[in-house]
Amino acid sequence: TVDEVRARAGVKKASLYHFFDSKRVLTRAALQHFWEKVAKPAYEKHFSLPNPPLTRITNFLNWLQGLQREKFRNIGRVPGWLFFTLGCELGTHEPTVSEELYKIEAAELRYFESAIRDAFDQNVMGQSNPRIAAISLRAAVEGLLARARILNDPDELSALTELPINILRLSPHGTTTSLSAGRSSRNRSAHARNPGQ
Repeated sequence: TVDEVRARAGVKKASLYHFFDSKRVLTRAALQHFWEKVAKPAYEKHFSLPNPPLTRITNFLNWLQGLQREKFRNIGRVPGWLFFTLGCELGTHEPTVSEELYKIEAAELRYFESAIRDAFDQNVMGQSNPRIAAISLRAAVEGLLARARILNDPDELSALTELPINILRLSPHGTTTSLSAGRSSRNRSAHARNPGQ
């Protein structure tokens, strides 16, 4: 509530409303703050181009798990991912907040899509639609975070490190299309050239 925010900030209600004239404005400012000070720096660090594509994703998910575990130690709750949680709770009820969430979600998706596109271009993974693959992976990440939040169990987050491998290796029909498929294809080619091996 606004009273809880005011008490934690140690300010009077009048002072709070001087800077934030509504809860909606305060929520949007909190989202922008979390994006600029926490989430975006983590994306920039872990999705740095010198890192191999799938390492970018894995490094970010490891950081995300560490953040959630740290919050659990400090406040006794798994908070989940702020943008996803607020998006589910507010939906389209608060257009101003939803607009901010939409911008942040689009930015988050671009990091994942870029890494997946690079993985495809470098033949690390089988060909697919990078955007669809990024959406699928992010949906799985957000689902695990939501599950850990509902159960308030940080150990549920250990599955995050396996997500890129499990999701990005499967085609829509459930057939392997990435690293292992590439190795199988190369092995068959090598066998064709050297049948005795």
